[in-house]
Amino acid sequence: MTLIGHVDEISRTVVEGWAVDTERPDEAVSVSIFVNGEHRGMCQTTHARADLIAPNGDVLTGKCAFYFAFDPPLSPFIELRVEVVESWSSVLLENGSLTLPRPDIRGGGDAGRAPILLTSTGRAGTTLLMSEFARHPRIVIGDKFPYEIKLIAYYAAAFRTLAGDADRERSTTPETMLAPEMSRIIGSNPYNIAGLFDMGGAEGTLRAFWQSTVPSGFAELFRTFIVEYYATLADAQGKHSAPFFCEKSDVHDAAVQGARLFFAAVKDIVIVRDPRDLLSSAIAFWKLRPETAMTILTTTIPRLARIARHAGPDSVVIRYEDLVRDPVNARLRLSDFLDLDLTWRAEADAIPDSHRTSPDPAASIGRWRHDLTKQQVDACEAAFGLYMREFDYRPARSGKSRRKTASSQLVAAEGAVAIAAFETNTVAEIEDGSPSLRVLELSFGRQGNGEVCLQHGWSFPERGFVWSCARESTVRLPAIRRSGDYRLHITLMPFTHAVALPVQRATVLLDGHKIGTARLSDIGILSIAVPDQVPCSGQVVTLTLCFPDAARPAEVIGGDDRRLLGFSLHRIALSRVETKPGTAGQAETPEWAAGRLVGRMVETFRQALRHPDLQYDATTLMRDIQGFDIAGFVRLILALESEFAVALHEDEVDSINTMGDVFAILRAKSTDGG
Repeated sequence: MTLIGHVDEISRTVVEGWAVDTERPDEAVSVSIFVNGEHRGMCQTTHARADLIAPNGDVLTGKCAFYFAFDPPLSPFIELRVEVVESWSSVLLENGSLTLPRPDIRGGGDAGRAPILLTSTGRAGTTLLMSEFARHPRIVIGDKFPYEIKLIAYYAAAFRTLAGDADRERSTTPETMLAPEMSRIIGSNPYNIAGLFDMGGAEGTLRAFWQSTVPSGFAELFRTFIVEYYATLADAQGKHSAPFFCEKSDVHDAAVQGARLFFAAVKDIVIVRDPRDLLSSAIAFWKLRPETAMTILTTTIPRLARIARHAGPDSVVIRYEDLVRDPVNARLRLSDFLDLDLTWRAEADAIPDSHRTSPDPAASIGRWRHDLTKQQVDACEAAFGLYMREFDYRPARSGKSRRKTASSQLVAAEGAVAIAAFETNTVAEIEDGSPSLRVLELSFGRQGNGEVCLQHGWSFPERGFVWSCARESTVRLPAIRRSGDYRLHITLMPFTHAVALPVQRATVLLDGHKIGTARLSDIGILSIAVPDQVPCSGQVVTLTLCFPDAARPAEVIGGDDRRLLGFSLHRIALSRVETKPGTAGQAETPEWAAGRLVGRMVETFRQALRHPDLQYDATTLMRDIQGFDIAGFVRLILALESEFAVALHEDEVDSINTMGDVFAILRAKSTDGG
């Protein structure tokens, strides 16, 4: 390949330019776009331009121009490095690399009074905490129930719009921006567009103005508004020297990134809750149909899980159940995190009945057992199984909707529920329970974006899929440019017919190396571990699918279809496994360690005391646990020593009066290595 071309524009909205393979000038060139090292999409040269001249002086008349739109646009809150390469050679196009800057706030965003954010989904206890914080002398809050003043989220939304690139098709146009129907609407700035950057006689005169000056100015302005709002409120509340203000936050990226752009120091309290109880509460409070509530949760819970999973020093993760059942220890943790005494609690107003869907907070824990049907519980646990394991929510079901093949590199998940567990939002679950982040997704069929990757052995695209038409079909994927552990998820469905062809086999090879074989009778996902040598090799990845049982419909069910059908290919997704705290040299955070410790301890309690429904409450006296006796206590001590590989001394055993005492002893031993 001898490639010539140029990237004319890179922004947070579009990438456009032209490319030609001079050895094959009539063939389309495939272009891949990477953002911070992650593959974000592909496009091809699909249209002609009249202004292109090759280095030898020839006018380029063929289809050599490309256009790629980011949907949604890239975030304006953070720095982004965009690279544009030819998909199969990874050759960087001329002018194909650009760093889009993060806005710069004078003073670094240090505004004196720092924000406390309560980040969660709805119905997870944020109102309960806000009602307590409202009465703390060192925290300023918009103190009108139900405490929904979210200035940071509001101004983050405004910043995203006003600092973003122009969108004259779906947002604002100069011709209509003052029309009566636009009187309550403000969209993106129609003049922040590449075609208007070259004014004043020089190329790119206004690029820095729109991409740096304006975003930085808006960020500083909006921070000033937020700071002044809470300064005024602090004076009215008599909290002149309060170091914090507190707001509920959203799980949307704009709210999370906006807070860290506007303020240098943020304290983020991330609250998680059993998704089954969330589903119950959402149905009861918002009067939603179960399927509607479930759809909402499959959007919000994965976002919350990612925020919790990546919690840094400025964040603390806490379970709603611990806030309610272990209020003293939960608030001690928050006190340490904020360096405030939160065990001081003035009498808080009761949460109004209109805001409740259960008699009291304690009754809201485990309500799913009587509120949800078995099918709804199964759907929750299929979609949120990873989340539940991470935060120690015990599943009701014991069966698994997936299975390993003979090779541990390939996992087969069959059926619609199993697919839901793999395809929830951008987070997918792999066999060992590690979370993974979607970095490439291709769909196949008439409206799909994956046709450019199909090579040999495929039929014509149909609605939502493409059939294999040979015993061996191949797909080429862009080179993986960032190191890490990756898995490939392939969604496909076999051609079957009753007893004549009840099941088909699919064998997977990556770059010629056999990964494994699966047998499927229904739509499913093949989850494949990418061999270590593939990432960062700089080479195109060749995926080969072999279908030894492929058959002709004409011979199986009659008719005229003589294609050799094996499987229909629906989707291919590449996910990078995210490193959990405590692995790959990373230190495990106290929140993760405490959560894992409680989970293991409670399970040991349940088995030793033969109480399968026992829940952790630090204040629960041992003698008050149903069925507790001396024999059970002895079994518990022996079980704890075995499970945690510790020796409990006589004075430690004598000091145990509550479940919290056991936790304190085990945590001390895990900390000092004893």
